[in-house]
Amino acid sequence: MTNSDTTEDPTIDRETAGPEVAAGGVAPGAPRTSATSGRAGTTDTEIAEAGISGDRVRWGRPDTLWALLLILLAFTITLLGVTRAISLSPFDEASHIDYAWEVAHGNLPFAGSKMAPEVLHEWSCRSQQGAQYIIPPCGETHGPEDYPVRGENYNYAHPPTYYTLTGFAARAMDALPIGVTFVTAARLTGALWLAAALVGLYAVLRMWRLPRLAAVAAAVVLASAPSIAHASSIVTNDAPGALAGVLALWLLTRVAVQGRSGWLLPTVLAGFVASIKVIHSVSMLAVAAVVVGLAISAVRAGDRARARALGVISIGMVGATAFVHLGWRAFQATRGNPDWISPIIGINTDPTAGNPLDEWLPTLFSGFGITQTFWLQASLMSFAVAASARLLAVLMTAAPFANVSAFAVGDTRLLVGWAALVGCAAVPLVVQVQTYLNEKDYFPFVSGRYGISLLPLTIGALAFVAQSRNWRVASIVVSVGCIVALLASFTGIA
Repeated sequence: MTNSDTTEDPTIDRETAGPEVAAGGVAPGAPRTSATSGRAGTTDTEIAEAGISGDRVRWGRPDTLWALLLILLAFTITLLGVTRAISLSPFDEASHIDYAWEVAHGNLPFAGSKMAPEVLHEWSCRSQQGAQYIIPPCGETHGPEDYPVRGENYNYAHPPTYYTLTGFAARAMDALPIGVTFVTAARLTGALWLAAALVGLYAVLRMWRLPRLAAVAAAVVLASAPSIAHASSIVTNDAPGALAGVLALWLLTRVAVQGRSGWLLPTVLAGFVASIKVIHSVSMLAVAAVVVGLAISAVRAGDRARARALGVISIGMVGATAFVHLGWRAFQATRGNPDWISPIIGINTDPTAGNPLDEWLPTLFSGFGITQTFWLQASLMSFAVAASARLLAVLMTAAPFANVSAFAVGDTRLLVGWAALVGCAAVPLVVQVQTYLNEKDYFPFVSGRYGISLLPLTIGALAFVAQSRNWRVASIVVSVGCIVALLASFTGIA
């Protein structure tokens, strides 16, 4: 009998029933062989314990309510961040604003291109906290050469997807008689990216049959990370990073939980993420690496058809990422001044002396504890948010290792831990290699924000461990405590 032949018992409460009942309506102690397991002799009990089921979790009214509350939370965080922190972020926000402005007005930055006068005016009048240089005062006329980094858009090499969506949305809002400027409107779009990430993470974790409260707690932890809150309230292509990680987790869910083997959707989504910011692709590539591992396991099990399908998925994801990144890089290389030298060389990087591995080695573990490095404007910062960030840093560092240690081989929840582990280990290396190839420099310190797309995978890995150990109360306490600390800081209470 297949799943399509079974009739679900409407009397079963799948939220409170045990894993055996939730997996397929089978009472404890009455296992039966399932046609969805992929291997003979697997019982529904074993499938439930491993997080696998061919049956979909039905989306009910409680799920809709939680989704709406998560959307409200996302808009609250962004609105507080935008209204209470006027100054620009030192994380290249001026250049990101200019990129969005130029695209919205039919232009595309290139090597050596100057920032638009309107953007320079905002830079002066909003000022910038944490700046390493002097910004011309507001109300005076200044040329680009009077501004830091020669007034040039040194971030022109980034792909245009984020800036296109943000720029046109901000220009449309700017045209409305609601008193919202282009910069403010562009910042507010961060709420949409954050809302999509929170609801997406909740929905994906429900596909793994995580209880609603556990899935909500995981989404709230994601929202409470200061690096996520900051990226969601400024203009930066880090804003979609959390959503990129959720998409990666969803693709892994399709393969591991739902048994999907189609290659087109993973390829398209991998290309989409690469078209936002290539470093966000680390989450996609980590999932592709795990899928390769599944393909090898399928070969050993004698299922060559499954192995080929999984191999094609991995090749499609890697190929799409490479095509978008290398294609856009080649296109931009033909535009602008061929002898242009970036004005930010040497600000955060140092020249490589001798073997680059000597300089890279101290940074190779900086991908773990993704939330431990962040920056917030002074008006948003407090001891409470700093303390919660420290706690999250410990949890995020331990999460991948705890996951791969907690579950037996063959348990699909283990795959999320491995994806997070591979991604966290790869981030510093990817950053260093890219910097070395572009500028022959290296980063003495690799910021955790480069691994922002790995947060959903890491949080998911930890959520599975917490659920398997029945740490329900601890999960709720951590999530509520961290989000209260963030909101208290963003409202000025803390």
